Amino acid sequence: MSGRSGPGDIAAARAADQEAARRRREIQQALIRERFGHEVPGRPLVALNLVLTAAMVVTSALGVFDYDRFAFHAALVDLAIFAVGLTLFVVALWLGAQRSREAEMDVAAWFFLARVAPDAIRRPMLLALTLQTVVSLGAAFMTMAEATAAGDQATKMAFGTLVPIFGLAVNGVWSARYGAFPPRSSGVSAGGPGSR
Repeated sequence: MSGRSGPGDIAAARAADQEAARRRREIQQALIRERFGHEVPGRPLVALNLVLTAAMVVTSALGVFDYDRFAFHAALVDLAIFAVGLTLFVVALWLGAQRSREAEMDVAAWFFLARVAPDAIRRPMLLALTLQTVVSLGAAFMTMAEATAAGDQATKMAFGTLVPIFGLAVNGVWSARYGAFPPRSSGVSAGGPGSR
């Protein structure tokens, strides 16, 4: 029957979709190379992210190995990083609102650096976010018994689960300031001088 697609048609459609996706990736990589060249802006944000992530990992490890002695200190470090993260999140939202007037922004690109950041930025930033998430959850689960034995209602290491807010916020600030977002397709920036 003419209304049915055969396996060859499905394979051809899949191949065409894969080729279109490959071309989109190549175009996006070309835009990133054109935008950044060999200069990659925002390295201080990457350094801040890596340093505070390392501090969180070290204090979390100490809290896991000796809950009674180090859990309180780890919780303080986690709360301090979370406070910095909240501040940066407000900055990221404000910068994103300004940038979205002339650029097409989406959440995956804004907070996870998908398609808008060179690998030299994206890889360490996502590695830091992954470490923050995995270490904080692991430390919280691993110290539940010690917390109960110490008389705590919940483990102090659970404060570490707030730290990934910092990682997301740093990503958001970086991409809102430097990300290679495509321009708005309308050609008129929202609230710009040409709008009525």
